[in-house]
Amino acid sequence: MSRNKVNYALIEDASYRKVSYNKRMKGILKKSDELKTLCDVEVATVIYGPYRNEPYTFPNNDVVRNTFIKVKELPTLERSKNMVTREEFTMQITSKGKEGK
Repeated sequence: MSRNKVNYALIEDASYRKVSYNKRMKGILKKSDELKTLCDVEVATVIYGPYRNEPYTFPNNDVVRNTFIKVKELPTLERSKNMVTREEFTMQITSKGKEGK
């Protein structure tokens, strides 16, 4: 059974929007937990939303804070080793597409 294509647009009904937000948030948190468990990596998820006064953090505030501190303390070269600009990313994708033809 195939899924229908989702049309991304603002959900007008506020109660339906909140229900959809909560379902998707649960899905993101489940994926974060799976990634942490299956790949044995440190995961920090922060979700800001209109339905809470403070951000939701996964797994907890201390782990998230420590993860961000570790990233911030990395040397600039290590931190930006795999970072690319949007233009560089586009060039990489188009060059891979040309190689495949």
